[in-house]
Amino acid sequence: MDFSDETHKGRVAALKTERDHAQADVERAFAELRPETRITEEKIDSFARLMRENVAQSPTPSRRSYLRPVIAVE
Repeated sequence: MDFSDETHKGRVAALKTERDHAQADVERAFAELRPETRITEEKIDSFARLMRENVAQSPTPSRRSYLRPVIAVE
């Protein structure tokens, strides 16, 4: 194979460009599979409101289940 041939140079350049586009597509696909977790004030407020309601209105065993991960019981 003669690497000084213009036909080969053009084909190699086209293949490299195609490879770069494919790599960008792969990276974009993986980025969509790993969305970043964003904890916002709204999410914290919503969670706190839900937990307050659960602790205030649930039966006693459920209340214990909600509180056990938060309170260290010896």
